[in-house]
Amino acid sequence: MSLAFRRPNIDINAKQRALVLIQGSGAVRAGIWARSVCINEGLETGSMLPFIDICKRKDIAVLVMNPNFNRDPETGSIVPYNTTMTEHAVFVWRNYVLPSGFTDICVVAHSAGGACLREIQRKFADTFY
Repeated sequence: MSLAFRRPNIDINAKQRALVLIQGSGAVRAGIWARSVCINEGLETGSMLPFIDICKRKDIAVLVMNPNFNRDPETGSIVPYNTTMTEHAVFVWRNYVLPSGFTDICVVAHSAGGACLREIQRKFADTFY
């Protein structure tokens, strides 16, 4: 079974579970909860890898947001729809999560990722709950 956000198959995704992961702010990048925790305690605690591993074993689709990637490191140009964390979260929710067809979506948000989730809940209240 292929569960996907990028090119969703509504027939397959319907009645299936998915997980959305949203990191906090700062220097952390996609897949990382906290750099210092990764360094001091390991990837098992400081990264999203345990969540992703469990989802892979249970055939649950995963979407990892990347709200801190605001500028291209090579060109310095601004990444479209990503000038703020909440702008990124709303864009991803509108363009990937909503059209995916998943009926059971869980979200784990860390630190400032919670503000992203709050904005998603506010903007998409009619379909969020």
